[in-house]
Amino acid sequence: MNRTLLLLGGGFLITAVVLYLIHTTNSRYYLETTPKGIAYRIDKKTGQTWLLAGESMTEIKQPGLGHSFPEEEKKKVTGTANLSYGTLFTGTIYNGSTWYASKLVLSITTEEPDGTIRWTRQFVDDISIASFTTGTFSIPVSEIKDATFRWAIVDVQGYLEKPTGKE
Repeated sequence: MNRTLLLLGGGFLITAVVLYLIHTTNSRYYLETTPKGIAYRIDKKTGQTWLLAGESMTEIKQPGLGHSFPEEEKKKVTGTANLSYGTLFTGTIYNGSTWYASKLVLSITTEEPDGTIRWTRQFVDDISIASFTTGTFSIPVSEIKDATFRWAIVDVQGYLEKPTGKE
C-alpha cells in the first residue's frame, strides 16, 4: 500500500513538473507594440528583446541594467499624469531621446488646500519605452484626497539603442 501511494505521488509530481515546463515554454515570450505600430518580441525569462520588422527579427542588446540618461537626453523625456481612483498616479511618457528607457524616477509633492506640503516622495517605476515612442506608467500612492499635487521626472534610466545582427 505504501509503495502504491509512493508511486502515485511520484507520478503526480512528475506530471506537475511536465505541465509547468510546458506552460512556461508556451508563455515565455510576449509581443509589445508601440502606438506607431513598432513591434517587439520580449523574452520574459531573460529580458532579451527583438525588433520585429517584416519577416526579420533584430536583437536589441541591453548592456547591463542601464544607466541614467545624459542630461540632454533626459530633457527629451516628457509626460502628462493624473490621479486615478484617489490612490493611483498614472501617466503617459514620451521618450524623445535616442535611448531606450527602462526605469523612471518621479518626485511627487502633495499640498493641503492651505498650501502646506503634506508630503514629497520619490517613486520608481519599471517601464519599457523605446526611443521616439510613448509609454505609460502607474504608481500606487497614499491617499491624496482633498490635496493638490505636482510631479517631476527626477531620473530616467536605460541604454543607448544599438540594434545588432538579424536572426
